[in-house]
Amino acid sequence: MTTDSGTPGFRRQSPARGAIRGAIWVGVLALGGVLAGATPIHAAPPAAGGASGAFPVTAAGGEEPGALRWFRDQAEAGGPLAQFNYAHILLEGRLGPTDAAEATVWLERAAEQGHVVAQKQLSGHYARGIGVAENPARAAAWLRRAGEAGDTEAQLRLGDLYAAGTGVPHDLDLANYWFQRAAAGGSPVARQRIGSLLQAGRAEERPDETHAIRWFESAAAAGDADAQLRLGMAYQTGRAVARDDRKALELFRQAAAQGNGEAQFRCGYLLTNRRGSSDPAGKADAEAADWFRKAAANGHAGAQAWLGYLYQAGRGVGGDLSQSVFWYRKAAAQGSLPAQVNLANILSRDPGFAAEEAVEWYRKAAGQGDRFARYRLGYLHEQGLGVKRNAEEAHKWYLLAAEGGDVQAKAALASYPTAR
Repeated sequence: MTTDSGTPGFRRQSPARGAIRGAIWVGVLALGGVLAGATPIHAAPPAAGGASGAFPVTAAGGEEPGALRWFRDQAEAGGPLAQFNYAHILLEGRLGPTDAAEATVWLERAAEQGHVVAQKQLSGHYARGIGVAENPARAAAWLRRAGEAGDTEAQLRLGDLYAAGTGVPHDLDLANYWFQRAAAGGSPVARQRIGSLLQAGRAEERPDETHAIRWFESAAAAGDADAQLRLGMAYQTGRAVARDDRKALELFRQAAAQGNGEAQFRCGYLLTNRRGSSDPAGKADAEAADWFRKAAANGHAGAQAWLGYLYQAGRGVGGDLSQSVFWYRKAAAQGSLPAQVNLANILSRDPGFAAEEAVEWYRKAAGQGDRFARYRLGYLHEQGLGVKRNAEEAHKWYLLAAEGGDVQAKAALASYPTAR
């Protein structure tokens, strides 16, 4: 809606109401026209503070800034918009010290009058303890008010609370109810959530993979990255759809382009395994390395391990053992078993690295049940590489590896001098 002059957002109003609104906009202008990340508000305020119409930003005698006083006066007049704006000034400290507690009081006053954005923000304050003691139940109650008023974001968040049992009882049926309302309001994320509930099965209900796929398709088509990932995983594994690596890779690429780390990893995985793409090996490996690098930079252990392998093998990137060790270490520190074993292999066999570190990584991998790591620990103890030579320790690790089916360990035990 526009004014006669084309200024957006104003309706014709009574002089008294206009005076209040005008005072609010004067304060807005004194702040540079922006409140709490909102778009600038454009208006021609009534003259104030003198014949020139200039508004006094500061006052003499240590009084509060003029603009802040205007916002407070209008908030006290009872309008929910003015209360909401005043709360944001206090939160941001735009005209003085921040005061989260006082801001929360004004948010609650606006929320009580039905200001939906205030209700959602107040929910966040109670959830995170901003200006008020943490109270998950109160956080959920304010979200419910906003959700019942038809706010899609609140409905989605409320569904998440019921799914997690945060501030409300764990109730997947109510989670589904709120997700359904949000989906009806156009939320692609809510559609993905419904699909996830159907895929997992709610309460006593059995999983409904077919209907889950339909919800994932709807959400994916609307651009939801998680839905694209889940639908891609279905095509990758043949879960409720015919297996199709090309479709899987296409969906993973869509989600990966939005920064989804798991999708980035899965793009790399399919490409390195020559699945879903007809590109020449070199081109596929180069693309895989790019996706692995993106996911690895965000801490994805699997991507870090694969990137270590690509640098070790010289696939899609130049062979670089130091880079291989760098990425293997990152993945190994997160518990990646392949990374721990591959890292230990490099460290124990290449003279440029310390065998002592290799022993530690083999121990971690052995603790996860890896039989090859156990065999290598037996060998290192037998040879005295990275550790003192110890026949009993060597025999122990050979025996554990052999019991797990390691052929090399069985051969070592057959000729080992220690009594068995």
